[in-house]
Amino acid sequence: MEEVLLELTKGNFPFATITKINVHSAKPIIAPKYVLYPETTEQEQVESARKSYGL
Repeated sequence: MEEVLLELTKGNFPFATITKINVHSAKPIIAPKYVLYPETTEQEQVESARKSYGL
């Protein structure tokens, strides 16, 4: 894995350790705003986030 990462990063991101994680299950992460304002569309949420972060 070290060789692969060094090639991908061209050595620009040095690391001391490599940790392998096996994922056995996953659940979606839902932003609180989707729960608090269910009437907004996904596109409205994206536009709001872009505006908030200056993108």
